Amino acid sequence: MTQNYSPAPVFYTVSFNLTSPTDYSGLTNSQGGGMDVGTALRYSQRVSVTGNTAITSNVMSAGETIVINGFSIAFASTDMLADLIAKINLASKYTNVIATNAISSTYLTLTNPVDQMGYRFYVAEGTGSALSKLGITAGTYSAGVTEYGGSFSNFATNDVITINGTTVTFGGTSTAAATVTTINSLQAQTGVVAQLYAGGKVQLGSVYNQPYVLGGANIAKLGFSAAIHSGFPQTLATSESKDQGNMRYTQAVMEIEKMATPFFVGDWATTGNQDGNAAPTTLQFTVAFNNVDWLQTTAYTTEPDAGTVYTHELAIRRSVARALVNTYNSNRNVFDPTATASGSLAVRGATSKILNITASALDVVGNIQTVENNITVTQIGNV
Repeated sequence: MTQNYSPAPVFYTVSFNLTSPTDYSGLTNSQGGGMDVGTALRYSQRVSVTGNTAITSNVMSAGETIVINGFSIAFASTDMLADLIAKINLASKYTNVIATNAISSTYLTLTNPVDQMGYRFYVAEGTGSALSKLGITAGTYSAGVTEYGGSFSNFATNDVITINGTTVTFGGTSTAAATVTTINSLQAQTGVVAQLYAGGKVQLGSVYNQPYVLGGANIAKLGFSAAIHSGFPQTLATSESKDQGNMRYTQAVMEIEKMATPFFVGDWATTGNQDGNAAPTTLQFTVAFNNVDWLQTTAYTTEPDAGTVYTHELAIRRSVARALVNTYNSNRNVFDPTATASGSLAVRGATSKILNITASALDVVGNIQTVENNITVTQIGNV
């Protein structure tokens, strides 16, 4: 009689908190970056759109839907912002799009999951006017050199800005909405598009995924500086830090694999910074194993609790902690935002460069138990 193999994996949620209970967010240079599944190059390609309407109450009607990449997501009349985010994220395995309020606390942002950065997506109204209530325009969103501006001030008559050498002159009082319309009417000349976000601020992006030059006497009113803008991360040093965080995540998975090859690794999620210009506050992912009895490790002689045997959740936690108290070195393909002015345009050489990166330990091995307190491992039931 033939028996079919039927795996029954056990799933665990692994979470690392950069700031609590011990705060490692102030570490710099080779210790920077925390732990992150995304690289700087991937963050530079992240596609996102933030709504222009604050969600401070239950604004939806029962049964209203939005459509993301062809998949309908329904809302209830009692849904608050956190509920809207949760429902969109629950559908992310079908849409490859997640929601967050990290760009602005009362506004909803749609963006790529950390493992899908760079992929375009489209959104549309479904039943009712849910998308409009989020302040998001229906359409397709794709990668570009995207940056979020700060506070916007209305332009006055004869105020001037320049975008890639093209002069934009305002003939009268220009609100944020009117300014976006004006900028977009010139995108064939400038190569830059604008959209509203977060209650009247302006987001800019490159049509051709190229850096752009902003200037003019009144550019500060737009919420941007007169400078070359290359997207996020904004500096090569920040890019290096981002890759250091990714190296620690990769090593954490490798440490886990020393016990057993996972049946599944995925469902990554971060909180805190989303644009790639800083380390995320938390990183969470799921790992699964067919045989949890293999999840066992013994504290090394260099660790303060040498000889202690850890199993299951505690073994996973110790493995992740080891990745954070050791130093790693690797050649990495790092996003380089550096650009120089050539006349009225910005010129960037290669988008990325091969650099030798060192990701130093966040703490000493003797404090591995302190690091473990920032790591939570929980078995997922009813999977």
